[in-house]
Amino acid sequence: MENNRDFTSEISDLREFIKYQEHFGNSNSLVLYGGFAAVILSKNLFPKNSDIKKFLEINGIFLKEYVYSSRTQLIARMIRVVQKNSFEENKKLVTALEKVIIQYELEGNNEKKPEKSNKKNTVDQLLTQFGRHE
Repeated sequence: MENNRDFTSEISDLREFIKYQEHFGNSNSLVLYGGFAAVILSKNLFPKNSDIKKFLEINGIFLKEYVYSSRTQLIARMIRVVQKNSFEENKKLVTALEKVIIQYELEGNNEKKPEKSNKKNTVDQLLTQFGRHE
């Protein structure tokens, strides 16, 4: 839960900086870059890269399929998107990020990770049968 608060406060900071970005040009875009990097790298918010794809496409960002194979590639592309976007477009993206975090806080904390199976597989059986005996 502590991580969620960190992300929420980070997004709030982004919203504050975005207010002033219009006055200072793109100098405050660095704050947006950091925010997107933190959110995209979060396995809590986006357990699978395909989840990031859904989020970006809902928000009108369509990237080539190979970009989704690496989170670092996604961050690089998002830096370019932020750089090319207008002030209003970036404002919409920050709002979208904020919604994802709020949704995770409401729903994501209740999800349980699947338990590891104790079922032995054929490799375990082979090791037991032909393993080194001391």
